[in-house]
Amino acid sequence: MNHPAFVRRVLALVLTAAVAVAAALPGFAVYAMPIQTTYPQESIYLFDADTGEALVEQNPDMVRHVASLTKMMTALLVIENGSDLNASITIPDSLTPEFQSIKANRGHTIGLQAGESVRRIDMLYAMLLPSANDAASVIASSPIHTIFVIGFRIVYILSGCGVGRL
Repeated sequence: MNHPAFVRRVLALVLTAAVAVAAALPGFAVYAMPIQTTYPQESIYLFDADTGEALVEQNPDMVRHVASLTKMMTALLVIENGSDLNASITIPDSLTPEFQSIKANRGHTIGLQAGESVRRIDMLYAMLLPSANDAASVIASSPIHTIFVIGFRIVYILSGCGVGRL
């Protein structure tokens, strides 16, 4: 009997079994999701998209404002549209009352003024990072991205993601 060949085969068999066991183990893991919230009034709803089963819930029925989600969807539309992100947008005078309302309600703003020109990419950064409402208003009011179109696009995207018709 050739010992080196036999030892190599046994070693290969042991290594193959070890890899198979290591690959299978995560599928058998059953543990609680490690999601912790800071405050009891925060909301979490995590579900399995395939089964619809709720995996984690905390205050699932609490009414929440969707401003940040709307800003993300607006940014997605601008990027998907293929618009030149380095092109400048001139802030229209018609948004002055809206800017005043944002400030009066203590909304986040970067202090945009009517007549000012700002690059589209800078508006996206302002809208997404400091969550500037005035930048979101300018992008949403540009001729290509009206609120009407954005609303229908959100319904389309959410329906495609399995959320259902709104």
